[in-house]
Amino acid sequence: MSPSTNRKSRLRAAKACRRCSQRKIKCDAVQNGLPCSRCRMDKTDDCTLALSRRGTYDRNAARDLRLKRQLQLPSDGPDPLCPGAQGNAAARRKSTASQAPVEVPAETASPLETSSEQSVASSTGSTSRSKSAMFEEFLSWRDKKSEGRLGLILLGEPSPLTFALEEFPQDHPQLHDASGHICNSANLEVIQKDVHPSHLDQADIAYLKAKGVFTPPSERTLDDLVAVYLTRFHPLYSIVNKVELEKVHKEHKLPWTLLHAVCFIGATFCEPYKLHSAGFQSRSDARRHFYQKAKLLFDTSYETNKIILLQVAIMLSFRGPQMQSYWNPCSWIGFGVTFAISLGLHRSTASSNAPGGDTGLLRRLWWTLVVRDTYCAVLLGRPFRIDLPHSDAEMLTPNDFVYESHDEAFYQIQMARLAPIMRNITHCRSAAQLYPQTVHAELETWRADLDLSFQRWPGGSPSVLWSTALEIIYNYYLLLLYIDKPNLSRPQTLHQPAQELVESAARDIASKAITLVTKARLSYLPHEAFPGFFVAGIVHYRQTQNSSPVVTQMARASLDNCRVILNEVKEFWEPGEWAMEIFDFLNMRHQNTSPNGASPRQLEVNATTLQNDIPADLEGDTQEYSSLMNNYLFGSNWETVMQGGPADDSLLMPGFLPSVVDEWSYLQP
Repeated sequence: MSPSTNRKSRLRAAKACRRCSQRKIKCDAVQNGLPCSRCRMDKTDDCTLALSRRGTYDRNAARDLRLKRQLQLPSDGPDPLCPGAQGNAAARRKSTASQAPVEVPAETASPLETSSEQSVASSTGSTSRSKSAMFEEFLSWRDKKSEGRLGLILLGEPSPLTFALEEFPQDHPQLHDASGHICNSANLEVIQKDVHPSHLDQADIAYLKAKGVFTPPSERTLDDLVAVYLTRFHPLYSIVNKVELEKVHKEHKLPWTLLHAVCFIGATFCEPYKLHSAGFQSRSDARRHFYQKAKLLFDTSYETNKIILLQVAIMLSFRGPQMQSYWNPCSWIGFGVTFAISLGLHRSTASSNAPGGDTGLLRRLWWTLVVRDTYCAVLLGRPFRIDLPHSDAEMLTPNDFVYESHDEAFYQIQMARLAPIMRNITHCRSAAQLYPQTVHAELETWRADLDLSFQRWPGGSPSVLWSTALEIIYNYYLLLLYIDKPNLSRPQTLHQPAQELVESAARDIASKAITLVTKARLSYLPHEAFPGFFVAGIVHYRQTQNSSPVVTQMARASLDNCRVILNEVKEFWEPGEWAMEIFDFLNMRHQNTSPNGASPRQLEVNATTLQNDIPADLEGDTQEYSSLMNNYLFGSNWETVMQGGPADDSLLMPGFLPSVVDEWSYLQP
């Protein structure tokens, strides 16, 4: 064999420097020279190519010797910041250094051989692999072209693939390792070396560059938005590892898709002056800016980590409703459910077999998705995306919250417990198999447990924010359980006790408006509480049509309280804009109609008054104006209607608003 051939063979074998080979990460030393990009990022001068020993030793003997040494090595403790990315990497470096004479390159070993090593290592405390992940690695080893096209195969479902993989012997297979899933981001490498994922075409990269998705906000703006995310959003929806997020942010290695999603959430909840100082005209402008960038990266599949994609989908579900578009909160939740199911988060094995430190993250992701799915489906009148009876994931516990406070963990656990009750309320309204009394008993049991927890609260009593939010949500659930749909063709069907319960719950919600305005900041309140003011306002609006002046006055005052809250939160809770416009529209109708029947002369005056309020571009066509307003009332997108666009079939709090179909005759010429 010629010297040139030997030199070429050695070059092909040394595909990575020693540091990258030990860390099992991609290295560009062969393409760009020494030191490689990652060693330059880490400011390390010790960057040398690892020499391959392929074909120079007995593989079986070397593997047996390596397994024997691994059993003798003590396991290293995980890094508290990135247990999966750094602690395991340190253990690998130590293990590899002790056995350098017989090291086998990672790219040449069979996945089945690797699984044997990891199975033995699992007995000493290291991480083991799931059967599905081992099967994916086997396919990638057999065919390099399949890399990036394989998804995690779910275990525990009745499929032929599951039955086949169960024949592979392995004790207690784990499903997924979530630790450190954002610690190995290449963001800084993208900025410095213009390096992008290999699965993207150059045309996609050029398009993303033209859209500015690789241009981060200024350092001061980014710090502000991340701080807002951690202080206002994370306490309500702990879907990331807080310490990992802070670490990669300081290192400027936050994944691009996650970066823009975090900035979108930060722009939703931050103070207006911070957005204006960053150059944005309004909160809506800032939210749209970061939302579009995150969505572009999502559409082009720039990020392939499913946990990061799930986190992004949950964050972007806070955009909307905009139900005339197929990109709406429900569609984002649908994508999130797809990622969660493919990761097996709906199964108990996803948490019970996860490595230490990961169990809480996986459970929090799943139950946050359940809460968001329940909230969006009820608010927007859409079916649930998650079939909860199909899931056997354990309920959240305080042990799932490592870096969160007691208050934050308590609220998220209570919302997870309430999600199945809300689903039962929805089924109770649509099916006869479930009775309201049964669901009410479940809700009262939850309320009794809540009161007991408040009495035993460490430090005396919970904060006003959490206790008020949970009380509003409790009364909101009562309203949804017992409020009846208005029907002009028959009298109200509610029994008197239920009607009194509805009115009492609505008054309790309205009375919380003063407490929230004076003792809490509305931007810290969870979004799940705001629909309560919407439904309570509907109940009070009905009472304003009562024949008793006293009842009417009290109902009008309570309705105003609800509208004050909705007006204050509409900037960061977009359905609040819908609610305000609906109540304005209903008030206009109420002021121009007579409750006991008006004379023809009065109807003529009313029609003249309303005619003056018709937009100029619709003058002479009251029929079109009537159609637009009627469509809006029953669920159309208000922005689209006001711009003259077509109304859609979206349903905001469907069926709870008074019907006005038979009362538009006075608008006809």
